[in-house]
Amino acid sequence: MRCMGKAVTIALCVCIISLSACVSLRRKEVPEEGMKGKIVPVDLHGEELSYPELQNVIINCMPLKEGRLMEGRSITANPDKKGNFVVNLKQGEYAVEIFLKGFFVKSFQIIIEEGTITDLEILKLREIEAGSGEPIMGESADGMILNEGDVNIQPPSQ
Repeated sequence: MRCMGKAVTIALCVCIISLSACVSLRRKEVPEEGMKGKIVPVDLHGEELSYPELQNVIINCMPLKEGRLMEGRSITANPDKKGNFVVNLKQGEYAVEIFLKGFFVKSFQIIIEEGTITDLEILKLREIEAGSGEPIMGESADGMILNEGDVNIQPPSQ
């Protein structure tokens, strides 16, 4: 009986330790260094748009060394459904690009100081309005003349 009691006690201890390890792994750690902010989509006049898929925004942070991009390194993040984001970045300089389909790319550089989280507050992404472009060299869209270096992509023939 005594052996069985010890076995149950040991099993309970193992279960408790396992559960506490799982709980600690699930906690979101607040970064000590990095940047945070909120993405807000706007129209051409700066009016806020209701956009239901803000988690599809891509925030790409590329480390810089002496003003040049470091090859093969980047940190990518996505905001939550409301557009809020926190990106854990080490101290240093970064080129940041923010992408959302149908909106202009937002590009800027940022310096992360040791032990601080830089609050970018609200970052407005401006919507691209379809049909707002002009044909090149005053030609109509139907009769556009291609210049050397222009790309003319044709759909595949069957």
